[in-house]
Amino acid sequence: MAGSESAGRDYVKVFWYVLLGALVLRLFLIRFPYMFTLDVNTFRSWGDTIVKVGPHNFYSNTWSDYPPLFMYFLWAWGWLQKLFTGESLMSVQWAKLPAVLADCVNGYLIFHILKGRVAIRSAFRTAAFYLFNPVVVFVSAIWGQVDAIITMMMLLVSILVLSNRLFASAALASATIFVKPQGLFMIPVVFFAMWHKHPVRRWPLAIFVGLATAWVVLVPATWNKLFNFVHGPWPAIEALFISPFFWFNNQMKQTGENYPYSTVNAFNVWMLPPPNETWKPDDRLLFFLPHKTWGIVLVLALLALVGWYLWRNRQVAVAFPYFLASSVTLTGFYMLATRMHERYIFPAIAFLALAQAFNRRLTWIYWAFSFTSFVSISYVFFYYNDQSAWVEGVKSMFNNGPMIGSLKLSGMVLISLVNVWLFGELLSFLFVRGELVQDIAENRLVKTFRTIAADVKVHAFAKADVIAPAAIALAFLTLAFIRLGIPSEQIFDEVYHARTAMEYIKGISPYEWTHPPLAKLIAALGVLMWGGGWELEAKTFTEAQAFSWRFMSVIFGALTLVTTYVLTRLMFGNRVIAVAATIMLAMDGVFFVQSRVAMTNIFEVFFIMLGTIGTWQLLKTDDGRWLLLTGFGLGCALACRWSSLYAWGLTGLLLIYHAWRTRRLAWVAEPSPDLRGFFRDFMAADKRGVLRYVGLIALSMGVIPVAIYLLTYLPYILQGGGDWALKVFSWNHANHGWGRVIAWQKEMWGYHANLNATHPYSSPWWSWPLMLRPTWYYFHDWKDVPGLSGVSGVWAIGNAFVWWASIPALLYASFLAWRDGVKALGVAAMLGIGLWVMWGVQPRPLLYMHYMFETIPFACIALAYIGYVFWNGHAAGEPGVASDAAAPLVAEASGAEGGVVAPAGEAIAVEVPPALQLRGRRILVLASASLIVLWFAFYYPLLAAIPVPWPFYNWHVWFGRAWI
Repeated sequence: MAGSESAGRDYVKVFWYVLLGALVLRLFLIRFPYMFTLDVNTFRSWGDTIVKVGPHNFYSNTWSDYPPLFMYFLWAWGWLQKLFTGESLMSVQWAKLPAVLADCVNGYLIFHILKGRVAIRSAFRTAAFYLFNPVVVFVSAIWGQVDAIITMMMLLVSILVLSNRLFASAALASATIFVKPQGLFMIPVVFFAMWHKHPVRRWPLAIFVGLATAWVVLVPATWNKLFNFVHGPWPAIEALFISPFFWFNNQMKQTGENYPYSTVNAFNVWMLPPPNETWKPDDRLLFFLPHKTWGIVLVLALLALVGWYLWRNRQVAVAFPYFLASSVTLTGFYMLATRMHERYIFPAIAFLALAQAFNRRLTWIYWAFSFTSFVSISYVFFYYNDQSAWVEGVKSMFNNGPMIGSLKLSGMVLISLVNVWLFGELLSFLFVRGELVQDIAENRLVKTFRTIAADVKVHAFAKADVIAPAAIALAFLTLAFIRLGIPSEQIFDEVYHARTAMEYIKGISPYEWTHPPLAKLIAALGVLMWGGGWELEAKTFTEAQAFSWRFMSVIFGALTLVTTYVLTRLMFGNRVIAVAATIMLAMDGVFFVQSRVAMTNIFEVFFIMLGTIGTWQLLKTDDGRWLLLTGFGLGCALACRWSSLYAWGLTGLLLIYHAWRTRRLAWVAEPSPDLRGFFRDFMAADKRGVLRYVGLIALSMGVIPVAIYLLTYLPYILQGGGDWALKVFSWNHANHGWGRVIAWQKEMWGYHANLNATHPYSSPWWSWPLMLRPTWYYFHDWKDVPGLSGVSGVWAIGNAFVWWASIPALLYASFLAWRDGVKALGVAAMLGIGLWVMWGVQPRPLLYMHYMFETIPFACIALAYIGYVFWNGHAAGEPGVASDAAAPLVAEASGAEGGVVAPAGEAIAVEVPPALQLRGRRILVLASASLIVLWFAFYYPLLAAIPVPWPFYNWHVWFGRAWI
């Protein structure tokens, strides 16, 4: 028992760090200019107005469809903001902050509710996953809506209900309605959960408490309108006690009449009657009744079912029936009632999270609803806020589709059908009777991902480790060299980089200075090797010239494959994983294209992979000499593109980790067991050993990279006639000295930080894994050429079955790294995710999808490892033991809902469905590998500018205008 208590304290301690991380993430996101402009500016305007005129005059001075309690909060929040700024108009960040704070409170409340009712690990996991659930983060920190506040009120009501506090529940449930009208959805659940627990004589008083709470909330907002609804013989009494309720009724009726539609962007059952669109009147007849009447009938039927379920389970001591009933009710209002908005499902997500903590068979429904909700909410967000080309393509995908009879299978309809199916699955749990411990068993797929593991076989170094990467690189070179000189023109950024390479050859000051020179110097080497020089004023080029300026890109693409193989082989010691990762990378579309164009990206990625080999070998062997390779690789990467600074920062974190986990053992006699003692260890450490390590880092990560960076500018410094020594050692000789180089660095930063240009293929960093806006480097319609009627192009589009799986694979890899202690997998996950996420904090406003290219090699490593585990792995616990959540549930079922758990070490035998069998897992791996290969073969013509007929081209454009 002492061990369980200690573990509980540890989880509580770690949860506070998770909560802080969730808050920091949201504070980071609200600094960006993304928001639902109408909603956020409306809140700002309301706050400004109520601060100026007060609550009693607010509704007379402006339009508002929100109830008074939320306005009082805005009043207090606005005054608080005014104390800091002196302005009554809130900033965008200040307007978003209440929802951000409410999100964090909700995470804490979920943890608080579950702690003691389920195992502490399950409570921790549920709350942590909720805090970082994409739809939860998106609605508060990006959209700027306040659904988190109404969810917080509902969770507080639930705590009172579970504590059996009737009057407090009635008061708070009543108050919830006056935050947002959706608070009304909780009232039936509160009643059904409590009516049998209290004698009839107490209920009139409970109703009175609820009405009194409503009156207290309404009076300040209606003080100037008290006599507007007086009709009886006692004007003063009616004005004071009746008029506020009449006013509120009219207010909510007017709010409802603002949206007389079957669905207001909610992807629910009312998306299915033709014409399968949103914003259609809800007075349309379905059979013999209008939609709005059917909605009321369906909701009443659902509430009757929920009431029956809670009555049937009234003797069950656990909280699970209440949370399941709440989930069904909140989801049911969204799915069945008319006039629903896309965000009205938001509170249901929190209650689904709570319900699945008791019964893991609900977990997939929780995450599926989270996914469909995220898709629908983000779609609506961008539909009304962004006019980019990729958004237009997504709009087309969601609004258009083939007709099956009178049903239009648009994206909205397909997601609505999925939601209907999910809701049906959720409803089925109301009819399940049985022991709760049996219900907690996981489904096979969830169990597979949670428990699958494999002992990675370590292969001794052999000739195969030379032949395998050489064969892959040779096959890649063969394919990449085909038609390399076509198109014989400078495409996309070749107009800058290929030109600059030629300028270096001719000794002319470079036209393009916005990236460091190394990549362009390497491209110039290819031009010199193949004699592909040209006049800078030329408007047309030969295939040989185009071949020459792209030649070194192909070579470095092949070298990147070799370094990927070497890194993966060193990480896992396994040849199969290394081969799989390398082939996967070779078949990525963006990798293939970047290896065949004279741009800087492929060179940077090669050097990042080279530096990562040195970093990994340091972590593995603790041999500081490997840091020299790290410094060389990252120095060269920096001399190609500044974006490699992200790799520098992540490598620095790995070096700190290495110093903490490994080096301090040699410096400190008794090192502290946690990170808090790191600095104390540093002060007590062997100073000479620390200084040697710091000096090695300074040499490798400072001196060597800076030297490499400066050396790449020597060709520029030496341009023109005169004494070379004078040029090298002069500060500003003939305006070509080091002073000009330093000035360039400042101008380079200013250029990227203040680049306000627009581009039709730009896209936000978070959208890259979804491949919403791939970039056409070259496109040509051959209609004017006799004998040709098709198109050709160079399309920087990722392999869909790599890119779409990249971030999930890296996240899953980080889980495996934590669970199984696989350090190599953790390094790959950290670098892969970090090199993508870092684009969210950089100042450059103009971004392209191919910038995620740096992440893809690490994603391929993660996918290869996961594939190996699925192919060779086995699931733990077959036939198995119940999860750690089972023991507390048994205690609850016995009536010990206060947090008593089963004695430590007591396992509860249950029938656990087996994980996905070996044959099924291998079929999954083979299918995934086949899709990757087939995708590359299918898209190859559009990667290599091979002319194709129009119908063949159209088969490749899956997302309409977004992919054009």
